[in-house]
Amino acid sequence: MSSMIEVNGKKSSYRKRKNIAKGSNTPRSKVENKTQQNNVTLTSNNDPVQVNQHENITEIRKLLEPATIKSLQIFDFDATLFNTPCPEEGHPLYLKQTGNQWPHNGWWRCPESLMEPFNIQPGPAFEAFFQHIKLPNTHTIVMTGRSCTLKNAVINVLTANNALPASVVMKPDLDGYISTLHYKLKAIQEEADKLPNLEKILLWEDRFEHAERFNRTRIKVRGDTNIHMNVYYVQPDKTTLLSPRFNHHSSAGQRGRGGHSYRGRGSIHYDTKEHTHYQHPNHTHQHHGRGRGRGRGNHQDTHHHYRGRGRGRGNNQERITNDSLPTDPTTLST
Repeated sequence: MSSMIEVNGKKSSYRKRKNIAKGSNTPRSKVENKTQQNNVTLTSNNDPVQVNQHENITEIRKLLEPATIKSLQIFDFDATLFNTPCPEEGHPLYLKQTGNQWPHNGWWRCPESLMEPFNIQPGPAFEAFFQHIKLPNTHTIVMTGRSCTLKNAVINVLTANNALPASVVMKPDLDGYISTLHYKLKAIQEEADKLPNLEKILLWEDRFEHAERFNRTRIKVRGDTNIHMNVYYVQPDKTTLLSPRFNHHSSAGQRGRGGHSYRGRGSIHYDTKEHTHYQHPNHTHQHHGRGRGRGRGNHQDTHHHYRGRGRGRGNNQERITNDSLPTDPTTLST
């Protein structure tokens, strides 16, 4: 028998910037009152739990003991977990269904973009979500760039499809601007900090520039230990596991003075048709280090420069040739 988990609407504790909600013609006070009245009831097979409310995080399922969690699974919301309309298709559809023009200046901050007449359908990562949420010792969350003021609208979509993660993480409604990418990078690190025995992170993302950045980002766990995220680039017809970009980062905990550099006439090339990446055949990959004691290392490629501590000795150099280019990406059908 299903038990009921209630998530009560709650006025945001963030300081209000203006009397008008951004991206809407509706006064902010009316938006907040509408949110307060729109209480959400979630159905779950778990025992009744007290749902904790945070400024931008809503915990839906009872969290496992943090020390038992080995894997963190992160799913983007729009165009990943669900096929939500973008303004280019949403505006004409709204006009066709209602006979009226879209009444707001913006789109992504409007809860109406997730309501009728729009029929929100499961997205390309929907099946993977249900496959991974059943795995033991895993913590599954939905992380979206949507503002936390749309919390109830997002949870309503999840509930209607019985897609209940452990928590929903939304972009804080702050006074200062923060990009969705940087908010997510910060939020991922904060989630990892809660899990002392975390061993791996899996992430599903539809925006290629975000997926590529996540793919070359390491998350710090247990002090100086870094783990690489397994990033799944989500497209409408397939999902591709990106190959790790940087396997030989210099980091604290190695010895000596070392670095990691990319040199050559080429650059990282992306096949826009297949959305897979490989290195240019003239691109030289070099890893070097020498000496003992603490020191600084340098890591650079044609676009990014890094500084970090490194220790180690030895030299390793690899030259990418035509023969080493992948002919078939690692692909998961959805």
